[in-house]
Amino acid sequence: VPLEVTISEMKIGSNPIFNMVLRDTTERHLLEDQLRHAQKLESIGQLAAGIAHEINTPVQYVSDNISFIRKVFTGILNVLENSKIVMETQTDETLEDLKKAIKKAKLPFVTSEIPKALDQSIDGLERIATIVRAMKSFSHSSGDQMKETDIKEAIETTVTVARSEWKYVADVTCDFEDNLPLVYCLRDEFNQVVLNILVNAAHAIEDAINANQRDKGEIKLSVKKEDNCIAVTIADNGNGIPKEIQDKIFDPFFTTKEIGKGTGQGLSIAYNVIVEKHNGSIHVASEEGKGTTFKIKLPLTDNNET
Repeated sequence: VPLEVTISEMKIGSNPIFNMVLRDTTERHLLEDQLRHAQKLESIGQLAAGIAHEINTPVQYVSDNISFIRKVFTGILNVLENSKIVMETQTDETLEDLKKAIKKAKLPFVTSEIPKALDQSIDGLERIATIVRAMKSFSHSSGDQMKETDIKEAIETTVTVARSEWKYVADVTCDFEDNLPLVYCLRDEFNQVVLNILVNAAHAIEDAINANQRDKGEIKLSVKKEDNCIAVTIADNGNGIPKEIQDKIFDPFFTTKEIGKGTGQGLSIAYNVIVEKHNGSIHVASEEGKGTTFKIKLPLTDNNET
């Protein structure tokens, strides 16, 4: 049973008395887990429209390419039929029919365009498969037990899932140190932390673009081993966080976003997940008008090192 212990000291006369209170925190932990799960579902719901668009775009040009190939296929068959006739009975008339069939089928154009259509369709299907794999990986629950996690793969998955949030306002770059060890962590909760910070970064850049009529911004993610920790840095060049509220951003329900664009739970949950659940740390450095950098450190255990 999870317990919270509070010890206080008081005096009666000159005699010190120590008072110890034990609280069963099972219900509180359950409510916190439910809140995190609700926030994850909210995030997936907010991303759903963007993901649908991400899938619909390649689906559309795959459909267009298949329609094109189907349309020109009749002409190609006609050319093949006339070629067969010429091979069997070569006359001036059959040769003329073959030339007409080739001209009608626009064979030079078709033979140059079909490979392009097929390549584009293959790229589109691979894009769809990547999105579906990322969404499946992101939404899969890792349970409440820490497991060995490939941090590189986890971050790449989250960046893919959130693409619709950042692709119009920022370029995202990832820099991963070679030979990163696996990390014991709660994978889906770590993914949620990265998603929250990534989406916040995209919104900050969007606000800066709207305010200053500037070009696309940049979000940089880097992962490297520092001492006995894995350090994850997420930096953006958005509008930054005002200095007077920087010490409040991890408070529950604190938000500067307009209604409907944020609940104020994201960074509070991030702090809870990283600090309280993983014994790690999360820090922010921000300069108003220039951008914000979050640095997360996850401790490596002896199991990680081996």
